[in-house]
Order: sequence, then structure tokens, then C-alpha cells
Amino acid sequence: LSASSDNYRVSLVASDRADSGLLQQAKELGLPWLCTEGLGGRDEQEEALAEAVEGAGADLVLLNGYSRVLSPRLVGEWWGRCLNMHPSLLPDFGGLFDRRVHEAVLSQARRESGCTAHLASEHVDAGPPLVQLRCHVDPEQDDVEKLRARVQGLEASAWAE
Repeated sequence: LSASSDNYRVSLVASDRADSGLLQQAKELGLPWLCTEGLGGRDEQEEALAEAVEGAGADLVLLNGYSRVLSPRLVGEWWGRCLNMHPSLLPDFGGLFDRRVHEAVLSQARRESGCTAHLASEHVDAGPPLVQLRCHVDPEQDDVEKLRARVQGLEASAWAE
């Protein structure tokens, strides 16, 4: 996570999980942050998120490691400027997250994996893909953590695309 570059400025980091690594990085960098975990149900959490995004003046919302599906209301409000990152080559393994994706890739002896940046929709991992980056899977050398680290490295590059 970097606070800014010539192309962007991070105006808010939000997570639905208090143990989020990105949230911790935001705190260390002194960036504005929000954790919606424990703020009530889905409606209350989404309202807090929407208010924070609007208050931060964000032009684009990037969901990376966000584990909740957004409501149709929020998707409609943010359509075209809300992107999600998924740690697979969608549509493969849509609906799975984190370690489960990489476990599935390895258990099915896939030779390729990667990540997909796509428009967020109200359906799990179903929005139109924008960028897919690929990496080789070596079933003899890779385990879940090695593959996960490699795909996470691709995710940073995909956001830059």
C-alpha cells in the first residue's frame, strides 16, 4: 500500500475485518481508515462505508480482500467506479476466497492461476472482468502459501493496469 503516486491518492482504506493487513498498513501510514466489523448488520455497515467514501471524496472504490457482497443499492450508486479483485482467473473459482481459491487451484492440478480485477456487482464475482494477470502453477513446487503470495503480487500489478 502506498499513500499516493503520480496517478492516484489514497483517500480512505476500509475493511470489513479488523484483522485486515491493508487496514494495519493504512494505520501505520497515517491514512484515513474505516473498519465496519461490529457496526451492526449489513445495512449499517454499508451506510457507514458509503458515508466514509463520500466524505473522503473518493472517485474510485477498489475492493481488495473485502469479503462482503455489496447490496444492489450500493452497486448501482457506484456502478462503473467500484472494482473488485479476485484471486483467480474468473469465472474459475468465483465465490471462493483467500486460501480456498488456491487450495482449489492446486487440488484440480491447474497449470495456471492469477487474479481478475472486475466491476463489482450484486452477484458474487460476476461483474465484467477488466484485467486478468496470469502465473504458472507448479504442482510439484507450489503449496497454498507460495501460490497465494505469487497471486497477491499480481494483484498489485493488476490495480496499476
